[in-house]
Amino acid sequence: MPSATWCALAPSTALHPLAARPLSRPDNPDPGAFATSFGVVQLTQYPTGLVAIVSDSYNVFEACSTLWGGELKDMVKGRGGFDNRIVIRPDSGEPTEIVPQLLDRLGAAFSEDVSKTPTGHKLLPPYLRMIQGDGISYESLGAILDAMAKAGWAAENLAFGSGGALLQKLNRDTQKCAFKCSEITKSGGETTMVYKDPVTDKGKQSKKGKLTLERSANGALTTVTEGKGEPRNDVLVEVFRDGDLCLEWTFEQIRLRAALPDYAPPTDVSGVVVQKKGGSCCALM
Repeated sequence: MPSATWCALAPSTALHPLAARPLSRPDNPDPGAFATSFGVVQLTQYPTGLVAIVSDSYNVFEACSTLWGGELKDMVKGRGGFDNRIVIRPDSGEPTEIVPQLLDRLGAAFSEDVSKTPTGHKLLPPYLRMIQGDGISYESLGAILDAMAKAGWAAENLAFGSGGALLQKLNRDTQKCAFKCSEITKSGGETTMVYKDPVTDKGKQSKKGKLTLERSANGALTTVTEGKGEPRNDVLVEVFRDGDLCLEWTFEQIRLRAALPDYAPPTDVSGVVVQKKGGSCCALM
């Protein structure tokens, strides 16, 4: 199942009128307009095939009721049946509560096409399903299915994603490590801060704007957001630019840098300059 979190329209793709709505801005936030534009791009760029779309960046409840089940309802229904269905993906909150609530909202929005299984459980239309990948473990799978059954929904409505919780639960979430876009620069040079802020989990709010990592007088490292930092104090160095490697370290240098305090300090972790090019970049310490 193709999972899409962002895509760009090809120059030849016809743009749906709703996609012309502006992106959300920090001085005039309009997540609804941003979500509509994003949704139209997804459905236009991928007109056929199964498409799973993360929908909790701002408000997953509103996304189900007023976006997929409202403004873009005709586009969702127009995709047809099983082979081209839209799969809504929540990605935060307590699954045993979120999944039944979202199924209820989708069921209400697409009530004309909701059916029932031989066991009497409700089934979403063939063109619409959900997938739950956050917080999935051996124990939570059964609890989610039980919650769905109690709410009258069939198991067929939901697919499951498998992640770190199926292993030792030591993963990127252990230290809240994630790579996310925080700012975009448009063709005219105008910048817009980008961030996610799920209503179902404020702990997943991401940093926004141009970021710098600065060391205070006592040695503590602090991330300064929204372009309020001092670039000259940024301890990050540019490693990638437009997919090209700018600096390279040996494996031994990386092992030395990651060494515990009991070990000898690194002798050389400065890295080797590979290349410098124009464009956007990703910086690492």
